[in-house]
Amino acid sequence: MGIPRRVEVRDPDLDVDGGSANWCVDVVDFAIDRWTVIGWAVSAEGRQQLHEFEVDGARCAAHRFARPDIARLYPERLGSEKAGFTFTAPTKEYAPDQHRPLRLSFRLDGREQPNLDYFYPGTEGIIPPPQNRRRVHGGDGLSDYLLQGFAAFVKIERALDHVCGRRYDSFPTILDWGVGCGRFSRYFESQRASGPLSLIGIDIDGVNVQWCRQYAPWMHVQQVDAMPPTPLDEGGVDLVIGISVLTHLRESDMMLWLEELFRLVKLGGLLAVTTHGDTTLSRSGLGPEYRTALHQRGYLDIGHNSNIDGAIPDDYYRDVFHTESYVRSVFGRFFTVLDFIPGIIGNNQDLVILRRD
Repeated sequence: MGIPRRVEVRDPDLDVDGGSANWCVDVVDFAIDRWTVIGWAVSAEGRQQLHEFEVDGARCAAHRFARPDIARLYPERLGSEKAGFTFTAPTKEYAPDQHRPLRLSFRLDGREQPNLDYFYPGTEGIIPPPQNRRRVHGGDGLSDYLLQGFAAFVKIERALDHVCGRRYDSFPTILDWGVGCGRFSRYFESQRASGPLSLIGIDIDGVNVQWCRQYAPWMHVQQVDAMPPTPLDEGGVDLVIGISVLTHLRESDMMLWLEELFRLVKLGGLLAVTTHGDTTLSRSGLGPEYRTALHQRGYLDIGHNSNIDGAIPDDYYRDVFHTESYVRSVFGRFFTVLDFIPGIIGNNQDLVILRRD
């Protein structure tokens, strides 16, 4: 891939409530002569910071505008009343794809934030229709769907490379746990010829499983029950990717799935899974009492999520949060926790790298 490798390190100044991770690209729009990028950004708590925006390393002048929704989330942040931004950049001589994506970057007080980069891969390939995208993404915006899926694809490989010295093509068998309509795994298609990659996808949502079988036949996708075990072979997986799955499981179900993942991953195999933590909670609009409750116990279930109602048993799909200490303690009963990177996936969810020893 044409994306430069960047060493990712934990920022010692990272605001514990996700402040340093709070920039978001909502829309990337193409016109004949320019790209337009729209999103929002806020400063860390208690200080006014300089925000700078780049496309492929070129600085872009941004227009700031009012975003009442973001101001309501961060009323104490200096400048949050004008959290919105938009900027334009000249079009390149090529259309972006996963080998040469647009890299959208954010600087805080002149400091690069490589963990917070976005990558826009263009619209190459078959795109799931809006009704399928909503079932995994919570909305049907196309550019946001592409940005989030591909940025996660890039960032997880970077993290695996930095933590373990491994890239995707070094894993013979990869499992996308919660494959949905391929928001993440669609980008493996072009890698099939470059390594011994076998890709398995499982999901409880039959609608999206059927879509993958029809439009992404190069993946081995199957529907599984909401509760384990799965029909997959014991010890048959080298790497598990689980984006926004543990974020929706009540604690008892989570423990059963951790047991199942332990069964599926071969000795020495790796997992890259996401959790909701302080960064996500800061974006939720929930009051400070929820943050207190989360940190008292380490796990917080705030109730039902309706994104895939009708596809699964009633009240199974939740919105839940985990602290880093909880993840290290509880997930550590099954796996060695190699790293925990706050707010890196979607500049929102935490990424946990695990190994089965």
